[in-house]
Amino acid sequence: MSAVPAVNPRLRVVPWSPEAMPSFSRGTRDSNALALGTEAPEPGVMDRPPRSRNDRIVDIRLIVRSLLWLGTLQTALCLVGFYFLWWTMGYRDLLHLSPGARVRLG
Repeated sequence: MSAVPAVNPRLRVVPWSPEAMPSFSRGTRDSNALALGTEAPEPGVMDRPPRSRNDRIVDIRLIVRSLLWLGTLQTALCLVGFYFLWWTMGYRDLLHLSPGARVRLG
């Protein structure tokens, strides 16, 4: 069961026929393949020896880079973008406080 009708009930009926679905799938898959096919080749990639059988593809260096560095950067940029749009749409009071209110911690 799809979650699309919960978001928009008008999308309950999919307008594509079963014959059109493979072409839609092929079109989305081929665009990704074309993007990868037009990428410039990396020099010297065939001159390097293959990795050892004991080397892991997903190692601690990759996890730290993807989760800690790129994840933190992506989260920060998303929050900056959200609050920038929130600010430009006129929402100035971020904590919804009255002008004379004090924040009590504890």
